[in-house]
Amino acid sequence: MILYCIITSLVNTLTSLMLCVAILIKKTRDPKHFSFMRFSLAVAIWSALYFWWQFASSNEEALLVVRLLTASAIFTPITYFHFIVRLSDRGCRREIRIGYLLAYALAILSATPYMVVDVRPMMMFPYWPKPGIPYLFYLGVFSYYTVRSWGVLYTALRSSELRRRNQLKFVLVGTAVGFVGGSTNFLLWYDIPIVPFGNGLVSVYVIAVGYAIVRFRLLEIDYLIVKLTSYFLAVIPLALVYPIAVWFGFLFAVTEGQKMLVLVMVSFVVTSIFFWTTPIIQRRIDRFLESTLLRGKFVGSRMLQSFVSEISAIRDEKSICSKIIETVTVAMDVQKAAIYIRGDLDIRCKLQEHKGWSDPLPLEEELVEDHWVTHLGKKNKEAIVIDEMERFYSEEEWNEIVRSKKKMSLDVLVPIYAESTFYGVMVLGPRRNHRLFSDLDLSLLGAICLQLGLNIRVRQMERRASQTEKLISLGTLAAGLAHELRNPLVSIQTFSALLDENAGDVEFQKEFSQVMLRDVKRIAGIVENVSSFATRDDVDFGPVQMDEVIRGALEIVQAEIHEAGVKLKYVKSEIPTINANYNQLLQVFINLMQNAAQAMVGLPNSELTIEPRFRSRDVIDASVEIKVSDNGPGIEEEVLARVFEPFATTKDTGDRSRKGGLGLGLAIVKQIIDCHHGTIQVESEVGKGTTFIVSLPCNLTT
Repeated sequence: MILYCIITSLVNTLTSLMLCVAILIKKTRDPKHFSFMRFSLAVAIWSALYFWWQFASSNEEALLVVRLLTASAIFTPITYFHFIVRLSDRGCRREIRIGYLLAYALAILSATPYMVVDVRPMMMFPYWPKPGIPYLFYLGVFSYYTVRSWGVLYTALRSSELRRRNQLKFVLVGTAVGFVGGSTNFLLWYDIPIVPFGNGLVSVYVIAVGYAIVRFRLLEIDYLIVKLTSYFLAVIPLALVYPIAVWFGFLFAVTEGQKMLVLVMVSFVVTSIFFWTTPIIQRRIDRFLESTLLRGKFVGSRMLQSFVSEISAIRDEKSICSKIIETVTVAMDVQKAAIYIRGDLDIRCKLQEHKGWSDPLPLEEELVEDHWVTHLGKKNKEAIVIDEMERFYSEEEWNEIVRSKKKMSLDVLVPIYAESTFYGVMVLGPRRNHRLFSDLDLSLLGAICLQLGLNIRVRQMERRASQTEKLISLGTLAAGLAHELRNPLVSIQTFSALLDENAGDVEFQKEFSQVMLRDVKRIAGIVENVSSFATRDDVDFGPVQMDEVIRGALEIVQAEIHEAGVKLKYVKSEIPTINANYNQLLQVFINLMQNAAQAMVGLPNSELTIEPRFRSRDVIDASVEIKVSDNGPGIEEEVLARVFEPFATTKDTGDRSRKGGLGLGLAIVKQIIDCHHGTIQVESEVGKGTTFIVSLPCNLTT
């Protein structure tokens, strides 16, 4: 039994100290965690002295240790009561102050012969304490604050929501286990022949309650029990190492000094081994549990982890929101979810996507700037459980939030940020079977909304860049349009001024009619090409085989190529289907082929080469590349630099006999390729020819 007390007291000491360190690292500013850390420290000091007591070698040493032990034990119920009051959000400040005053008074009294009179042999224990009369008052204070803690817990449990009720139930059960186990130490004090068999339950209780508080609201009871049981079973073999090593060392120690040296050395070695091996054992236990007993708990988390990397590939905001809602509801096992997004210049957040609510929809279509959901979203950059935000509001404000929260059936709020810019919120309803959200769950939800925020930011920047580009293009277009329209308008104006003077001249009338018809067609051609360039309507995308596009373009320009005396060379290649618009790509290659044919009119040995190929190894993303090459005169360097700009051309723009030569063809080609998220490059050398290289992605999402 003595060995049992040694082992359990050591386990109690180590587990309590570990909890103190864990809480210190995690959240010391939270009053709940800080009060629990004080309680754990009180249990650790009591357990350490209890451990020392088992190794006492004389009456004087045992009596000193027991008095210290008694002084420390009286702080256990009051620190625990303080923690329960914090956890339950109750007042009880006067009771807490009185409790601490009584604890300090009784601790001082414990150092005198009145509380513990002496030590004596009792059953198998050589130095069991004999209480004095004031010890009954000590037990009364101890019992009052223990039972009072249960009363506060029970009251809070009855008035709490189901999720919080589960946590408080767990704390209440742990309290009963721990104090019932620890109370078995008091029986032998009054000659009741029952050994302290429940001493080991103190560590189970401390671990259970501590884990529930450090991981406040985050873990379900079944998950918690499995983990705690696994950790405890792993700790027991480590705890056995210490008494065995001490016993073995005492076999060779003769003097008290040697025994003390053995005790110090073994304590140092075992403690070092314990702290070195504990993280390794914990990781292995966690991995084992995640792959076996708790595998179902991590399926949703893994789904969210893989989904985070997929968001950036989705381009449309509506599609992103829809995909996030579908994935989150499945992965988190929630029935209700919604996303609100703020517009570029709007201060309100508009409902973009929702799931799970029936008509009439209890959600608001728009959240104004001072709405509590918007306020919480702006106040917190991380995912939060709404119930935990009570301390930031007055009682009246919080009651209003609770009514709204219940009406909308919301549990979790995840702000959508990109750097310091607030773009909206995602709100989630409760999980099925009243499961709780873990730290990992909230972190993953935050990562998803961060990706959504970055995506929204990129889309907004693209829209702004597009507007800027349109303004720049408009200026270029206006300048080019004025230049192109000037010649036909001057002709029309000149002939109109001479019309009255030559009213009877038939030849003049005929020439005037021809000029008017020619220049009107010229103006119509300019307007048609400008319209094609300026129009950026959305088009439907679908599976397109590039071989069909190239063959279709060749059929249309075949006659023009033959008339120009150009030899055609088409290098066939196996290339995959892409997601594109057939008609627009057809326009691209008709334009490129016509330009090449027109550039080589009358040149000897002229040749047009079309060479498609599939690229996957030497590029980041797989793509289809089509080269359109000619051996014509090439493009001069000053024109080459702006060949895709509107009205930049190598042709004679004064040639008014046709619609070509306006310098808008390649600008339209560039626009179409950009809309397909591809690229177009040009390589040219004067006197040797020109090559246009079109690259289009194989897996294009729109």
